[in-house]
This record gives sequence, structure tokens and C-alpha cells, in this order.
Amino acid sequence: MSKNHAGKVPRHYGAFRRIDRACRRIKRRLASHRLLVNASWWYVLLLVIVPLMYLTGVLVHRTHTTYYLLTGPKGGISNLIGPRMAELLNQTTPLEQALHLDLVPDYTVEESCGSLDNLYYLNRGLAHLAFVHDGLPIEPNYEPKCPLPLKEPRSQDAHIDQRARAVFPLYTAPLHIVARRELKIADLQDLRSPMKVYLGSEGSATAFVARNILARSGLTVTQTGMHLNYDKTIQQMLDGQIDVGFFLTGLNAGVIQQLMRTGGFTLLAIGRAPGLQMHFPYLHPVTIPGGIYEGADKEVLTIGATTILAASTALSDVEVFTVATKLSQHLHDLIRDVPMNAAKAVDTDPSKDLYYPLHEGAVRFFDHDPPFFLDPKTLAGIGTYLSLVYAAFGFTSQYLRKYRVQRVLQAVDRAIKFHGITTGNPDHQRYHAHLRLVLKPALQALRHHSISFEDFQRITEYVKGHS
Repeated sequence: MSKNHAGKVPRHYGAFRRIDRACRRIKRRLASHRLLVNASWWYVLLLVIVPLMYLTGVLVHRTHTTYYLLTGPKGGISNLIGPRMAELLNQTTPLEQALHLDLVPDYTVEESCGSLDNLYYLNRGLAHLAFVHDGLPIEPNYEPKCPLPLKEPRSQDAHIDQRARAVFPLYTAPLHIVARRELKIADLQDLRSPMKVYLGSEGSATAFVARNILARSGLTVTQTGMHLNYDKTIQQMLDGQIDVGFFLTGLNAGVIQQLMRTGGFTLLAIGRAPGLQMHFPYLHPVTIPGGIYEGADKEVLTIGATTILAASTALSDVEVFTVATKLSQHLHDLIRDVPMNAAKAVDTDPSKDLYYPLHEGAVRFFDHDPPFFLDPKTLAGIGTYLSLVYAAFGFTSQYLRKYRVQRVLQAVDRAIKFHGITTGNPDHQRYHAHLRLVLKPALQALRHHSISFEDFQRITEYVKGHS
């Protein structure tokens, strides 16, 4: 080996020297405090401490994040059962009660204008759970009609990320068309332009569906009250300011009961409901049985949509699986007041009947494949982490070994140059004394396996070449 090749340390080794000095100073300080500073310490750091820090970060994030459950307008079915769901989801487990820990996400119920707004907040990752009508499309540039005071920051993306996923269906929501009896009309086709019609509030699925079926039926009406909530709409209908109201909500909803109880209103049928399904596949013909509402003794044919519990992909598989498990065990009690509910079919995979894809956590729930520590995906992640740690450790060990050898060879070169070994007036006695000081750290490194025996032979051969 030539002197120039061994004596000149590569530039990247020189840059690493400052880092090495800083690390040695830290190591000496730790050693002075009798702390374990060796390879075992790094194994503990990478295999135990780092994963624990990650889990701690996840738990801290969970306990300091406000989870939102969006319902719908007051007076609707979703606004009735939403608080029941949140109360159930916020209950701690017996283990957490014994440990005095609250690791369960705390869901806050927020009233919204309806499904379109709920989809917006789910797709932006601002809300976590929401009641929506399955299959409703949403425009990329849609803006919510009822801004909600959600704590999470808004996404900076110009386009909406499709994060809304289905958890499971809840109930069928028929389109109730409530008209004043004095109008003496019985079907949607009887609507005329002078009539003042409430098509639902902006941001609701009611307004979206009502406008589409009116346009498909070739009807033109005078829309009013698009910024009213249910309470104000009811009052205006009772005062005669609104002639007809559209409400896409579950059977036996409070807003419909309140209107029909007065005896001054009737339900309109949609005779062309089967034909409308051809144009709007997410809608299907629904019959409102007679006797559900006062004054409506005959069944009424209309259209309806499936109301589902949807989740954002901001929730993990474990969180959605937990949500589905908790709610499924009490779903019958949660939606006991809602006719045409899906409580009996909660254990059946609904993916074939829904337009929105299932959340991965919901898929695991219906496949009876709960996420746990030895889950294949978790094992794959652990294997990848360990592989990266092993590769990084191997690369770093090899780099440090070469760096130590280069440092020793450089020290030998300085001894050769200082004591004039290659000149005509060498000082061999001082050179060998200096050489012993240089080789002592190399022997210690060999003993501690910091360099290999081949590396030490390389050093000795280099020394012999200049002796």
C-alpha cells in the first residue's frame, strides 16, 4: 500500500471527524455518570425506546385530538341518534377504568346542514364520523353551506381528497313531500309554479335530491326557505308561508310528525319513482306505510336513500374497527325509534349494496379479522423497521471500522514523517516508542471488535513496509 493512498484521509472521513469527536465527548460524559454506553445500549434504543416513543406519541395524539361526529339538521333522525352514538363511543373500557386512563377518543357531536356538508368535512379530514346518504356525488369545488367551528386546520389543497368511507348502513330515508291539504294535490306531478316550495336547506341531501328529481320530471317551482332550519321551516309551513316541503329523512322523524299531527298536511306520492331510479341509481322506490303518521292512512310511494355511518380515512383501521364493534353491539337500541333500519343486517358485509367503499377498519370488522399486534400488516411493518435498523447498523459499523483504520494509518504516517524514517537521518528509538502509542488504541479496538483482525493485519503490514 502506498504512503499517499494511506496517509491522505478521504474528505468524507474528515467531515465525519468532527461528529466523532462530539460523540466521544458525549460518551465520556455518560460514562462518567456510570451509564451503559455500548452496543447493547443502542440495541435497546432502537428496539425498545423508539417504538415506545412512537406508541406514546400515538396515545398523546389520540387523547389531545377532538374527534367530531357530524349529524344533520335538528328535527331529523340523525340528530336524534347521533348523541346516543357519541355517548356509547366515549365510554371507557373496564381496563382503562382500572388503570385510571382515558385512552378512548372523545367524540363531539356537531349539528350540520346535511349530507353534502358532512361529505365535505369528511373528505377534507376535518371530521371523523358523519351521517351521510350513500351515493351522493360531491363537486370538487363545493364549499360548505354551514361552516362549523372545527378545531383542525383546513387542508391547503385546491381539490377535495376523497377520504369518506362507509362503516355500515343505518336506515332507509324516504323523501317526504309534505303539502297543505287545502291544495288538494296527491302526487309530485301536481306541483305548479305559483306554489311556494321548500326543497331543503343548502348543504343538505334533500335539496340536492329534490332539485334533481324536479328537473328530471320537468317541473318548475318557486323555491323558498333554502336558508331555513327545520324549526323555522315548520313555523312558516304552519303560518301558510310555505305550501310544500321536501324532507329526506328517516321514517317517524320529529319534523314530519309535528307537521302531520296538525291535520292540515298530507304526503305526496311520486308515481314515477321506479323511472327516477334509472337516472339516479343511488335512489330507490320506497313505500311509506299507512298509519306511520296521523292523517296518512294510505301507503305512499316515494323514493329514498340509504343513510350510512361514514368515516374519514383520518381514522385508523383500529379506530374504525373499534367504532364498528362498539356500535354493532348496541345498534338495535341506538336506532330502535327508526323504522326500516338495518340493525338486523349489521353482521352482513354491505359492500355490494353500497356506493361508497368500506373503510379498511370496517372491512376487517365484517371479515372478522381484527387488527392486533401479530396482524400480518403489523408484522410486515415491524419486519421492515427491523430490516432498516439492521441495514443502517451494518452500514454504520462498516463505515466506522474503515474510519478507525484510516485514523490509525494517518497516525502512522505522521510518526514516519516526524521521526524522519524515510530520510537519511531517522530516529528509530523515538519512532518505535511513538508507534507503540499509536498501535495501543488499535489493539483495544481489535479486542472490542471495533475493527476486524484483517483490519489490524492491514495496519501491521503498513507499519512493516516502513520499518
